[in-house]
Amino acid sequence: MPASFHKKKIQIHKSLTNRESNAPGHVLMKPSRRQTTSYSTPSSKGTHLGIDKIMQRPDNIRRFLDILTTMIVWFDKNGRVVLINKLACKILEYGKKEIIGKNWFESFLPENARDDARKIFTRLIQGKTNTAKYTQHNVITKTGAERTIAWHSATFKDESGQIAGTFNCGIDVTKCRRIESDPAVSKENFILPIESSTDAFFLADIKGNFKHFNRNFVDLFGYTSVEMKAKSLKQLVHPDDFNKVTRHHLERTKEKNIPHKHEIRGVKKDGTKIWLEMNVMPTEECGEVTGTRAYVRDISERKEGDRELRTLSMVDELTRLYNRKGFRVFAEQQIRIADRTGKGFFIILADLDHLNAINENLGQKYGDQALRDVANVFSQSFRKSDVIARMGDDEFAVVAADALKISESIIVGRMLRNISIKNSQRKKYDLAISVGAVYYDPKKTCTLDDLLGQAEQKMYEHKKIKREMKQNSRTS
Repeated sequence: MPASFHKKKIQIHKSLTNRESNAPGHVLMKPSRRQTTSYSTPSSKGTHLGIDKIMQRPDNIRRFLDILTTMIVWFDKNGRVVLINKLACKILEYGKKEIIGKNWFESFLPENARDDARKIFTRLIQGKTNTAKYTQHNVITKTGAERTIAWHSATFKDESGQIAGTFNCGIDVTKCRRIESDPAVSKENFILPIESSTDAFFLADIKGNFKHFNRNFVDLFGYTSVEMKAKSLKQLVHPDDFNKVTRHHLERTKEKNIPHKHEIRGVKKDGTKIWLEMNVMPTEECGEVTGTRAYVRDISERKEGDRELRTLSMVDELTRLYNRKGFRVFAEQQIRIADRTGKGFFIILADLDHLNAINENLGQKYGDQALRDVANVFSQSFRKSDVIARMGDDEFAVVAADALKISESIIVGRMLRNISIKNSQRKKYDLAISVGAVYYDPKKTCTLDDLLGQAEQKMYEHKKIKREMKQNSRTS
């Protein structure tokens, strides 16, 4: 679809005149000397000719509108056409005199598009909104063909300051809309960004009927594109979750502060139930919600991993983090997800320094509290979707999913900074950790044990550097 429309900085104000055409109802806006634009253009003699003087002549306005590469149509407050440019006439296949003065909605729109178009126009005329940033409906040409036009609209006012009608700027997007249904139109001419997305995507109207979807969405549910066009969102959502989806969209349209993302169960063509993460946003036209668009991910593997973690005894009793067994279950699952999606992640090992000294000098009670403190710091440093575990004694591990390789210093820096903040609150002992982080690149597959070995080596290198720095500070 067109990303934007050209904005022309010309103000045309004040009285209406019938000098444009002999056709009844054909009017132009004449600029006022008192309210004119300050734009000017240098003449060949070095003087400046104001835009207001240029635009006082209706023939200049006509020439300007006729060279534009977008449709320009003006309506009065009753929806009658009062001005139209050459391109709009060409698309409609009518002459100007055949169009001027006619009701736009009755004469040039198919019956199934009139109500929606009138609704938007009425909101503009009633002053409920100043502009309709993006609307779309079909028009009927003189030969009976239908063409899809994408519009931007705005109101104009008369001398008394009352809304007198609307300016409408449109682009013919018929070819774009034809791609989905006409195999003769090559997709090479119009490739939507969503087709190259690694996520599934759909666009639905307010009733949940699909207006567009990408190949990943079709494959996710096991249907063909033809079959999917006959489906609605309700038919793909598990019956027990459909009310949840409906309630979520209703709250979003009321601008309630709830997350964009939510998790639901879907049903594939063969009846298989899958867990989905949906990132949903409402679509709007002229300030009103007209449907939804959503990116969808299959999170069934993650949910299965969560189920395994809940059913097995994989939680460390002291810190309430996952233990070594729980960590390995999730980390192995994350490797499979990364290999499928191409998105890497970090394995981070951290060792609590001087735990033995805390136990010996202050007692095991304080040693246990130090371990809980580190667990709390890590919980604050990572997302809820990341997995944090106590691997045993004084060693911790983290799986930071969907992380960029360049973010290693940011992640480690956040951990160390939060340790420092915790130390400012602690009286009897200071916390110190040694950290080793390694990135799993799906293009360079390796085992979980390989990753843990690399992370452990980096952790001991960090510990060695800190020890050498401490020794140097003592001798200096």
